[in-house]
Amino acid sequence: MKTIYNLMLIVLSILMLGSCKKDEMELDKGSTPLKLEISEDIVVLSQFVEDKEAVKFSWGAGSNQGTGAAISYLFEMDLKDNNFAGGIKKNIGKTDSHFISYTNKELNDSLKTVWNIPVDDEETYTFEARVTAVVSDTSVETQISNVVVFDVQPYKYRTLRLYLIGDATPGGWNIEQATLMTMDAENKDVFTWEGTLLKNGFRFICQNTSGTWWPGYVKDPDNEGKAKYFATEPAGEDDVKFMINAPGVYRVTINTSTLDVVIDPIDVEEPEPELYLIGDATTGGWDVPQATKMNYIESAQAFEWEGALKAGKFRFVCQNISGMFWPGYAKDANADNKMVYFETAPSSEQDISFDIDKPGIYKITANTSSLDVNIQPISVQEPAPELYLIGNATPGDWEIMNATEMSYNEAEKTFEWNGNLNSGELRFICQRRPDRWWPGYVKDPVNEGKAKYFDAQPADGEDIKFTISDAGEYYVSLNTETLEVVIRKQDDITVLYDNMWMVGDATPEGWSWDKMVEMTQSEENGNIFTWTGNLKVGEIKFSLEGPTAKDFSGYFVYATKKDASIFNDTDIDIRNSGEDYKWKLSELEAGTYTITINFNTNKISFEKQN
Repeated sequence: MKTIYNLMLIVLSILMLGSCKKDEMELDKGSTPLKLEISEDIVVLSQFVEDKEAVKFSWGAGSNQGTGAAISYLFEMDLKDNNFAGGIKKNIGKTDSHFISYTNKELNDSLKTVWNIPVDDEETYTFEARVTAVVSDTSVETQISNVVVFDVQPYKYRTLRLYLIGDATPGGWNIEQATLMTMDAENKDVFTWEGTLLKNGFRFICQNTSGTWWPGYVKDPDNEGKAKYFATEPAGEDDVKFMINAPGVYRVTINTSTLDVVIDPIDVEEPEPELYLIGDATTGGWDVPQATKMNYIESAQAFEWEGALKAGKFRFVCQNISGMFWPGYAKDANADNKMVYFETAPSSEQDISFDIDKPGIYKITANTSSLDVNIQPISVQEPAPELYLIGNATPGDWEIMNATEMSYNEAEKTFEWNGNLNSGELRFICQRRPDRWWPGYVKDPVNEGKAKYFDAQPADGEDIKFTISDAGEYYVSLNTETLEVVIRKQDDITVLYDNMWMVGDATPEGWSWDKMVEMTQSEENGNIFTWTGNLKVGEIKFSLEGPTAKDFSGYFVYATKKDASIFNDTDIDIRNSGEDYKWKLSELEAGTYTITINFNTNKISFEKQN
């Protein structure tokens, strides 16, 4: 019994000893000194490794004086001798992690945002840091670490990579093949590249990631030899390229700080002077690559060209590169035989073209030094007579390009038109070209039923319109010799034909003369015939006499050309002999249509119903 008792005392003593040991460990928790250490005394920040760690602060846990209470930490960093009055104050809280670190970018950004330090100067600044430990048990005093002193040299935010891109470069506009430039070892703002460039344009981009065209640098149109930076895509007129006028080897240098750009020719042949004609008067129209090249006459220091021009407008461009409408020359607003040079697109008021009123052969001479322009007609054709109706009473309203064309009766020297007019006003213009409102004809205020001609804009009070009071079908005519005007509403029109039939394999009855399909005459206007039904693949024409005439004889309504389009060829020709021109429907065009023939206007329409 005694033995058992002794054994129990031994076990109890062991348990009590273990309990005492455990209480002693808790009381000793957090006895590490609060000492702050820094990974680097001199911190040189670098944009090249901006996401990498630049500096690390670490410290001991501090002491909770055996209370077992949690410890919270406050990290502070400020400029030296500022006594931590400002700067960074980061409450780290209760944690077993006793360190804090900053990447190159984080610390560089903090220097700008927290202390307003001009990082672009890249000057060294001295800082201090400390850590304060606060024990949750208020009986334990707050502990403050030692102060560490260290230097920081910030970096200037700059472009780290730069590429050439554009039609002049080896990689063209393939962004992933953009040409990488070399950063200068001593001045990181300067990039250079040397190699072959083609005659065309280029600009600079900051990365060659697919679809990432900006940020980048374009040519500054207002400062020669300068670039202009855009973080995002600029407006179209601001996206100006640097131009290479002759292919060869070049050295291209750009300073992203001063924005200076130097393009030095290394091995380049002197380019031949170039000038081109462009505009709707030329054979290439407004398509720059199709612009008409002029010949350079060195002895005269001028450009010459001789050839055919249409009625229309033209001006000069300095290259025939797609999309490059400028630099170039426009007409001088203050002198008929002078031109004005524009490096980039001018205002709409300054973008004036030279006019060619009559088609024919011309000789054009342009001197880029004196800015003289000579347009000499060699063999000019008299244009076909033209006259158009314009005004809110007409189908085209006041839209000059939709002005209503009149037909010219040469024998009568009269222009005629039949069609629908709205209530409103109208007058006559002599051409349908943008912004060419004159020459034209207005109402003569003195002589009733007469027009008055003006070569240019008339004075206020003289631009008198003809008035249409009631909407409806009208006959309008103007004799340009006698100036007589007829505007007659077609209320009591003369019916020209009583019947109309259609025949052809496109019609329901095909070419059967006895079963040809009759059209319906309008009750309101006897000169209009309509029919609605199914048309098949094939041909169609119209008979004015129908089955009453001998097979396929008499007067017909014909198309004006072979295999005429039912949508585009709307003119009709009435005769009893000559070419058998018909309208033709393709497989895709077959379907249900309403056909209308109007003998007032001598027009036909096929309106698809499905």
